[in-house]
Amino acid sequence: MAVEIAAIIVAVDYDGELAVTLPHVRSQADHVYVVTKPDATRTHEIVAANDCSVLACDQWHARGAKFNKAAAVRLGQLHCWLWHRNAWQLLLDADIVLPTGVRDLVAGLPDEDDVLYVARRLDYHDDAAIADGKPSRVYPVCAAGFFHLHRSDRLYPQWSKSAERCDLEFAESFREIRLLPVMCHHLGVEAQNWRGRVTPAWNPRPLEIQ
Repeated sequence: MAVEIAAIIVAVDYDGELAVTLPHVRSQADHVYVVTKPDATRTHEIVAANDCSVLACDQWHARGAKFNKAAAVRLGQLHCWLWHRNAWQLLLDADIVLPTGVRDLVAGLPDEDDVLYVARRLDYHDDAAIADGKPSRVYPVCAAGFFHLHRSDRLYPQWSKSAERCDLEFAESFREIRLLPVMCHHLGVEAQNWRGRVTPAWNPRPLEIQ
């Protein structure tokens, strides 16, 4: 059976980053769903321009949350299990540039439902770092939710107060976590917008990777 990948990306007020990262994801995934606000016009335009699909979420502030990322991811997961039952689910952050070769790598993975695959990450904090091709730092937490790949029917929690912790809770539900030989590239400074975007909008220059 040919490999099938369904990518889920949560993006709210990340238009600049999404315009750079989405083409990389679309080139390797069969289905790409961006979960965002119903009225996020520019995000919707970027998604359409890349032949991807929008899933509108209205639970961002459920139970007093600052940014309910868990509910947004869960919405994408439920949609994918309904329409793409045989696909690998690839959960990505909106500011992650996916390297080439991921699809070929997934094609060689065993079909196990109790294993979560994760990746390494390099952070580029600003345009100067991107232009120089010199990452600002190596991100230390491989199991964080910027890259989660699996074939399980597990779901994210129904809600979260922010983008913090819900990804690690999801990862801990798996029997085993395996590190893939994949290096993702992150546009921006880590941890600043876990409770919704507070940093200025950024239109990063494209990051060319292999």
